Amino acid sequence: MDQNEKNERLLNLFEKEKNEKPFEIIKFLVLNGADVNVKSINNLGTPLHFICQNQIQQTFEIIKFLVLKGTKINAKAKYKFTPLHYICQNQNQNEKLFEIIQFLVLKGANVNAKTINEETPLHFICQNQNEKLSEIIQFLVLKGADANAKTINKEETSLHYICQNQSQNEKLFEIIQFLVLKGADINAKTSDKEETPLHFICQNQNEKLFEIIQFLILKGADINAKTINNLETPLHYICRNQNQNEKLFEIIQFLVSKGANVNAETKYDLETPLHFICQNQNEKLSEIIQFLVLKGADVNAKINYQFETPLHFICKNENQNEKLFEIIQFLILKGADINVKANNDLETPLHYICQNQNQNEKLSEIIQFLVSKGADANAKTKENNETPLHLICQSQNEKLSEIIQFLILKGADVNDKTNYDLETPLHFICKNENQNEKLFEIIQFLISKGADINAKTKYGLTPLHFICQNQNQNEKLFEIIQFLISKGADINAKTKYQSSTPLHFICQNQSQNQNEKLFEIIQFLILKKADVNAKTKENNETPLHFICQFQKQNEKTFEIIQFLVSKKADINAKTKEEKKTLLHFICEFQQNEKLFEIIQFLVSKSAKINAKTNNNETPLHLICQDPNQKTLEIIKFFVSKGAKINVKTKNTESTPLHLICQSQIQKTFEIIQFLVSKGAKINAKTNEEKTSLHLACQIINEKSFEIIQFLISKGADVNAKTRYEKETPLHFACQFQKSIEIIQFLVSKGADINAKTNEEKVPLHLACQNINEKTFEIIQFLVSKGAYVNAKTKYQSSTPLHFSCQFQNEKTLEIIQFLVSKGADINSETKLSKNTSLHIVCQFQNQKTIEIIEFLISKGGNLYAKNVQDKTPITILIESGNHKLIKFLLMNYIDPINLFTQKIEITNEFIQLLFQIYSINQDLYVFLNSEDNFSDLQIESIDSFKFNVHKFILLLRFDNDYSILSKFVEICKQKSKEDVQFALNFIYSGFFDFEKFKEFFSFKINSKNFYEIKKQEILELKEKEEKMKDFFKEIGINSKWIELKKGRKGILQDFKKLYYEQNENENKKDFTIICYQNQDQNQNQDQNKNQNKNENENQNQNQNQNQNQNQNQNQNQNQIENQNQNQNQNQNQNQNQNQDQNQNQNQNQNQNENENKIENQNQNQNQNQNQNQIENQNKIEKEIKVHKIILIIRSELYKGMFLNVQDSSNKVHDYSGKSFETIQQLIYFIYHDEIEENKINEKIIEEFEDIKDYYQLNQNSIIDLFLDDFKSN
Repeated sequence: MDQNEKNERLLNLFEKEKNEKPFEIIKFLVLNGADVNVKSINNLGTPLHFICQNQIQQTFEIIKFLVLKGTKINAKAKYKFTPLHYICQNQNQNEKLFEIIQFLVLKGANVNAKTINEETPLHFICQNQNEKLSEIIQFLVLKGADANAKTINKEETSLHYICQNQSQNEKLFEIIQFLVLKGADINAKTSDKEETPLHFICQNQNEKLFEIIQFLILKGADINAKTINNLETPLHYICRNQNQNEKLFEIIQFLVSKGANVNAETKYDLETPLHFICQNQNEKLSEIIQFLVLKGADVNAKINYQFETPLHFICKNENQNEKLFEIIQFLILKGADINVKANNDLETPLHYICQNQNQNEKLSEIIQFLVSKGADANAKTKENNETPLHLICQSQNEKLSEIIQFLILKGADVNDKTNYDLETPLHFICKNENQNEKLFEIIQFLISKGADINAKTKYGLTPLHFICQNQNQNEKLFEIIQFLISKGADINAKTKYQSSTPLHFICQNQSQNQNEKLFEIIQFLILKKADVNAKTKENNETPLHFICQFQKQNEKTFEIIQFLVSKKADINAKTKEEKKTLLHFICEFQQNEKLFEIIQFLVSKSAKINAKTNNNETPLHLICQDPNQKTLEIIKFFVSKGAKINVKTKNTESTPLHLICQSQIQKTFEIIQFLVSKGAKINAKTNEEKTSLHLACQIINEKSFEIIQFLISKGADVNAKTRYEKETPLHFACQFQKSIEIIQFLVSKGADINAKTNEEKVPLHLACQNINEKTFEIIQFLVSKGAYVNAKTKYQSSTPLHFSCQFQNEKTLEIIQFLVSKGADINSETKLSKNTSLHIVCQFQNQKTIEIIEFLISKGGNLYAKNVQDKTPITILIESGNHKLIKFLLMNYIDPINLFTQKIEITNEFIQLLFQIYSINQDLYVFLNSEDNFSDLQIESIDSFKFNVHKFILLLRFDNDYSILSKFVEICKQKSKEDVQFALNFIYSGFFDFEKFKEFFSFKINSKNFYEIKKQEILELKEKEEKMKDFFKEIGINSKWIELKKGRKGILQDFKKLYYEQNENENKKDFTIICYQNQDQNQNQDQNKNQNKNENENQNQNQNQNQNQNQNQNQNQNQIENQNQNQNQNQNQNQNQNQDQNQNQNQNQNQNENENKIENQNQNQNQNQNQNQIENQNKIEKEIKVHKIILIIRSELYKGMFLNVQDSSNKVHDYSGKSFETIQQLIYFIYHDEIEENKINEKIIEEFEDIKDYYQLNQNSIIDLFLDDFKSN
């Protein structure tokens, strides 16, 4: 990829980001060599294309700049779009759009350039909504734009496009006039449907629609042009237009006056304009219809397949138009067939108007008029045999009574039945839930006209069934029922399948409906000999069952029950399926306030108190199953009347005591005490062998402790086990309870603390699962009593620690810390999934996950452990998408070099993950993932890997500062890898002043030697260095300013390994080597500090000029020639010592100046060391340790570049840009023992212990080392 393509991507990036200063960024890029004509790889165009396509600030200024800098104004992007196409297509309400288009055209933009679909800029602008649309179109046409250019796909012209523009632009008429006057083909047809501009404008909503249509027709538009697909004319289109344009009538008049065919038919449905207008909602609908008919429109034209006429359409039009009656009258007056049958169902207009839900106040008059004109009042539909009378009886119209009376008087058959359900009009009116006050009057009238009062539907329902079932709150419901019965309605008529009577329905209605007179209706039905013990066919339910079995028992339920019982209702009748009596139902549905009184009444009337359902449930079971505040009184009453208290249910073998132990009401304790006092078996077991104690431990009740104490005091087995899971009450208490007192009490009473379930869970496992505010205390208690912290489950081998990591709450961290302190195995793996505690914590996260992970790692948790799916905890975090946690690990525990040495695959996906973790903008990622950056990343050596990681860190730093990043990219383009590495280190060092950097870098890039930096460039930074030194001397005033979190483990070993590997190839350059190059320079610092400072300056100057040379020579070294000779020799020795430090630390470095490296090593092993040599060697060792600390602190610093650290007091410290301050503070704090060991990387502490004395004597030299390290690196 060439450089221009990189710059184009960067330009595209800035354009998309809506940066506050896009012009400045683009200007900078172009002025620094970016190619203004470069095209994107995906052929989306040049920078000019992007600017014209998108909505950004200063668009016009950027366009002018790019054009002035030579951008190709007619360059074509994908689909042959030019910048002019894009700017015309842009819907941005840019006030300078007209000026931009003028500028582009005046600069040579082709106004007739065509896309792959042969759309011109004029096509696109005609779809625009810009307020200066008219001026732009006129300008383009005057500049030669072809008004008749056609697209390929539909052959649409710009006139087609503008007529489809739904903008309310007041100049739309003016635009169309202009185009036509400039030669636009007024009858141009599209290729797909052959629609003309007139067709399109007839669908428009513009205010000047009438004027536009007039103009087009006066200019020769074909008024009867037909679409090819459906033969629709402009008149069809305008009649179908639902626009409430007040001039719709005038438009239609005008079209017809100009020859529009009022009877033109569509191709498939044969619809005429009259059909379409009869479906319209326009205010002048009546005038339009009259006009069309007077102009010859066929009032009996039928559409294809459905055979509907305009009269059908107007009768089903639900428009509230007050002139609907007038329209129907007019159509019939003009010969509309009143009995024409539509559809295959043979519906007439009368059917349509009767089922119309329109609340038109003249509906009655319309129906009367239709019948008076010969409409068949008994016309029947083909499919369901419905007459107009059937349909109107389902209506909600206010004049329903008047209409029904009229239809019957005109011969409508009151006993006609529908085909499907055999329903008559009387059935329909009785189930109509209309609140019409004349409902009673309608029913009376129907019956007076011979309606069959006992007519049955397909399912055997009579009108009386329907009215008793009706949820209508009609105040005359009682009178209607009285009337029906007085007219002979069968009071005991039964439905076909259920054998339900009207009494069943009214009793069911009573429990669901709040109609005040329902009780009176029930009394009336009974008095009229309704069978009080009638049973349904399927379940043998009586009316009494229906009264009691629904939740909404109303206030009169008790009175109704008393009344029915007084009328010999069977109080012990059982249902067929469940064998439930009335007493069962009453105890099951306990919503009635008078429940206790009802039960007392029923028992007094000989209700069987021990009656059993098919599940062996007695009323006592049901009352205990769903207790309320009166349950205790009821239970006492039942027991006093002989209720058996140890009966077991069939399915669960539960006794009433079992059921009440699962209750949470206030009086549960008193009920349990009462039942036990009356002989309830305390250790009775359910089918799962649960005792009452198991169930009490399972339920949280405010008196749970007292209940459990009481049960145990009465002999409850504290170690009883369930049948299948082998759980004890202690297991249940640990799993469900929030009270530590309960668990303490159970243990004190002998509960086995390490009892195992069938799955080998101990109570401690379940306590770790039970998340509440007392969990921690419970766990502490169990462990203190001998609970085994490493107990494993049978199938998964899960420990309590695994469970605590999965089931988390606010105290999870403390729980985990406690378990580990008691010996819990952190790296114990589950059996099947091979998950460790770290895997589980990473999978189930909470607010303290970071601290939990920190703790587990500090105690030996393995971040790289793999489970059965070959996933590490890191992988699980990545999959969870928790970027905060991944970022934390990367900053603190995952080192890129560790990843490499661990042979973790570094792929494009890994790089992409890093970008996602640090929330780097996606477009930035795309740019950097190009061929020249990360897409073909090959990890060939640690050096190349580090280089890419450095690039990555740089991107993180400048993610939100594109201006600096763009400058950096521009300066570094076309430079070597070493140059970029230099620039990176330069920026890391904190000396980022862009103007100086440009000068500094522009000088440096012409030098062949990477480290050849002239003295004058270093001096430019001297002022900042001096300030750093002064600051270092002054620190200590606010010595507690920062606390670092514990750093990465093993970082020193990683750097050592890196150092040894890279020393194998001396040509490789790395800051690790550079850190050790200055060892010999500092050997004699104690002898002459001032002289050594001068030497260091001279050496730095000479190194920058002659880095590729192995000797340090300079024309100013006459005064220190002998010293330099020794120093150069010692440097060679020290480089060898770095390769094998541990073996050669005691060798004499100053012997045999002229011998080679191997001879020096062999001879030094056999020579006696004198005291001065020992002292020098010790100094070197101390200094090496300083360099090691530098490496470690540098790793901390790299983290700190983009990491906010929160200390123990929750204060957040921002490390950004604090390179030297951070290092200086760290050294000071360590030296003065002002930082606890657990607050800083332990390796720093270890290494620093040996150099305290050296540091005290050489503070300034150490500062120089840091500064030299940064400059060199």
